[in-house]
Amino acid sequence: MWFLGTFAMFYINNFINILINGKDRWLYGTVIVFAILWLLDKYQIIEISRLSEFIFYSFYSTIGAFIIPIAIATILGYYTYQYILKNFYLDKGLELKKAEGKTENIAFLNKYGSLGAFLNNDIRLIKRSKAAKSAVIGSVMFLFYGLLIYSSKTYQTDFMKMFMGIFVTGGFLFIFGQKVPAWDSSYYPLMMTQKVPYKQYLEAKWWLVNLATILCMVLAVGYAFISWDLYLTFLAAGLYNLGVNSHLTLLSGAYNKNPVDLNAATKSMGEKNQFNLKNMLLTIPKMLFPMVIFAVLKYFFGMFVAMLTIAIIGAIGFILRDKVFDFIVKIYIKEKYSAISSFKKND
Repeated sequence: MWFLGTFAMFYINNFINILINGKDRWLYGTVIVFAILWLLDKYQIIEISRLSEFIFYSFYSTIGAFIIPIAIATILGYYTYQYILKNFYLDKGLELKKAEGKTENIAFLNKYGSLGAFLNNDIRLIKRSKAAKSAVIGSVMFLFYGLLIYSSKTYQTDFMKMFMGIFVTGGFLFIFGQKVPAWDSSYYPLMMTQKVPYKQYLEAKWWLVNLATILCMVLAVGYAFISWDLYLTFLAAGLYNLGVNSHLTLLSGAYNKNPVDLNAATKSMGEKNQFNLKNMLLTIPKMLFPMVIFAVLKYFFGMFVAMLTIAIIGAIGFILRDKVFDFIVKIYIKEKYSAISSFKKND
């Protein structure tokens, strides 16, 4: 009985895995269920290990209990079979999908000229591209990164709180921003033959990632229920992301020559792992600098001074953005032909 019940659980897992890969609602439903179970276990409402023990031991101790997972596996197996059968013919992959063409445009952005046009283009990119949508989903997942403070004392240090704050508020900044201009790699050579206002092009990317950063700073207020000190640390990290890391991320993008396949959720065209010393060096002021400054200042002067200093550094970077952009534009122009060459190799 125990063997049959446990064996059926393997089949249940297998069928759910197939459905998760084929249907988004199964994926989201599974994530929600696991999140609920994690919260129930975290707050000791239900101890998952004891629940698991009860379920598996019941196959042995309770006559007939093993039939339940067998029945569930049978139902899932039939449902999975029907799903595969429905999609398992050659014409399914070759048939043309008819869809009504739509022009997506945010009207109020048009008054900002070239900047608004580039922002509209990036918003369309996010709405249509699987890879860009994955960046958005990844940034949402980063919002929960601060919950690691529960998992280990390592994450309860001032050093690591700032580290978590940078990721909680800067998920979209790092995931999307580090692939500028690679997001436009499929038409970048053509775009460079036009008289593109480079500064406005980069400013549009900068405003996009910073608006996402501001949104994450607002949503991170949920961490105030853990500790106001923690949320204020995340807020200071967010300001640092706005004024400093946003520029550094765009700067590192100038050296990123890996094109992006807009139809792939995770992979880049060419599947190359290019090591770049300049990119590695730029991670120091992005990650280590604010963490070290925050930890040292808090140790000697207290929490308020540490947070205020990080926030002021971010504010200064934000105020001086025009000067910084002039420098970044020069780097992009210098790397332009190298980027075009790399993107063309993967056409």
